[in-house]
Amino acid sequence: MKDIFNKRQRFSIRKFSVGVASVLIGIALFIPSQGVLASTENSLPSVEKREEVQPIPGNQNNTSSELDTRDVPIGSTRTTEPVTSGDKENNSLTTRASVAGEDRSSTPAVRTASNPSEVKKYELTDEYAKQIKAGVIGSEGNKLDSLLLNGPQLSPEAYTDNDYLKDKEELYIYEKDGKKYVGYNSHPMLEDTDGDGIIDSDEKSDEKLKWNVSERDMIMFMELSYRDDNYIDRVLNHKKPLTESELYKKNGDSKPRYEYMMMNKELGPYWERKKSYHTSSGLDAVLYETKSDFSYLPNGTAQVLAFRGTSDVKDIKADITLGTGRNPQQGIDAENIMRELAKDKSITNLYLTGHSLGGYLVQRAMVEAYELAYSDSRVMSPKEQLAYRNFYNNVLKKGTTFNAPKVVTSLVSGREFWQKGLDSKKIAKSGKMTHYIVDNDSTIRKGVSNDSDVVINVGRTSGGHSSRSYFEADMINRRSEFISGKRISLDGTGYQDKKITTVKSVEKVGETAVYSKRGDDIIKSTTVSMKNPDTGQITKNTLEEVFKKDGAKSTVVVTPIQPSIRYEKDTTRAKDESKITEAGTPGTRTVT
Repeated sequence: MKDIFNKRQRFSIRKFSVGVASVLIGIALFIPSQGVLASTENSLPSVEKREEVQPIPGNQNNTSSELDTRDVPIGSTRTTEPVTSGDKENNSLTTRASVAGEDRSSTPAVRTASNPSEVKKYELTDEYAKQIKAGVIGSEGNKLDSLLLNGPQLSPEAYTDNDYLKDKEELYIYEKDGKKYVGYNSHPMLEDTDGDGIIDSDEKSDEKLKWNVSERDMIMFMELSYRDDNYIDRVLNHKKPLTESELYKKNGDSKPRYEYMMMNKELGPYWERKKSYHTSSGLDAVLYETKSDFSYLPNGTAQVLAFRGTSDVKDIKADITLGTGRNPQQGIDAENIMRELAKDKSITNLYLTGHSLGGYLVQRAMVEAYELAYSDSRVMSPKEQLAYRNFYNNVLKKGTTFNAPKVVTSLVSGREFWQKGLDSKKIAKSGKMTHYIVDNDSTIRKGVSNDSDVVINVGRTSGGHSSRSYFEADMINRRSEFISGKRISLDGTGYQDKKITTVKSVEKVGETAVYSKRGDDIIKSTTVSMKNPDTGQITKNTLEEVFKKDGAKSTVVVTPIQPSIRYEKDTTRAKDESKITEAGTPGTRTVT
């Protein structure tokens, strides 16, 4: 199991002053005593010269404009994606030609939400609740929710999951193409449907099925990005709980790192590694995305791009470069990744996070998105710039850094690079980027860290500069934003609703209906056949309901028969005298 661990050691960046002597001292400080070096790729191609940035005020959006896809590529970049259905590792960086910042909700990558809008809807009733419990009514695609099948029968006025929402407020029935299905506003058996820790009644109506990304999540993804792709995939595999023997443990650690067990519980059921970036400059980043096996949750509602901090010699080279106020290639790579994501339709709500060098790269990526949106010096069409502006304002949500250096500039920095430092602070002051620091960071000292008016100081920690400072026991008492509802502790094994481990999407494989007479009523018996996804075993549920009340009751129908008229011959009647009639006796006809 040790092979799956990423054995890279993190190294810190130092403050440097301009000058050859300082650089030499810096090299001596940064040489690692041990560590695994990243494989060397082909050298990066030259990058186009950029003009000075002059931000434009305003907040203009244009979702119909298009971007020119002829942007600067990320040179010598290896991207990896989780292997599924026999697919091999993807070693090319592909960019989808699309509009930056357009409405991404209709893209194929985002599973249809559980709340259809253009269908006929019905409120939950006791009769519908019985049909849901039996599996007669389920989700589209012949999918049944195991919690609804195996849990208590719902009742419209009941609060089954104790989230202060009635069952009829959480569940409804909708009709499509003549067939009825279950629709979810939230899950009536789960008080926190989307798993972000916040109970359903505390979330807005459009948030109950979508993960609310918090600073707590930024801490976890920041730390998880330090591990290799295989271990990340293992941590996010919720179907197999992470055991203590699998927990990452670095040489010198007194105990395993339980934060990975916490990630397995809290993130695993709802997130996956979508893609990883490994460039020849040494940049490593992981793109995470919401994805679950639960049919009631839409996929692709949020993404987190986490940049890894210093972990090998190439990262140290970047540290030295940025420490002397110059432009490291990893910063350029981060900018190009942002340009790629701006054109990717599957990116719907993007967050950035990183520690140390990773936090620096977060700033470079955020600045690139800002300058693409608001620089009047970038060479692009007005439509392209409006599209980038829409991406920055509506799709790119926030960046969060931990113990990161600022975008340092020096006398040897170009005019364009000076502007990046200014724009980074401008973004932070606007609230779109948050910088956390500790009091006792001996690596990122005053003058190298971001200015005091744009940082949040969490105080002294045992770990100092280490990313693990943010997993210390009292951290949640210092910063309430590190708590997300029921997800509280950062130094334990995490929170998870016990019901989550039993949730399955059961396949309906058959349904038959038989009608019979019971007393005076017609009874409909519906038998549903279901296949267990784990064992393949077929089980059956039968629901009996009155199809027609008194539909089989014996009925006597009496129909009156009108009397006939008979004419009698009368030889004594004079000519032209009125005829004499004699009426018959009225009668009835009885039918049972």
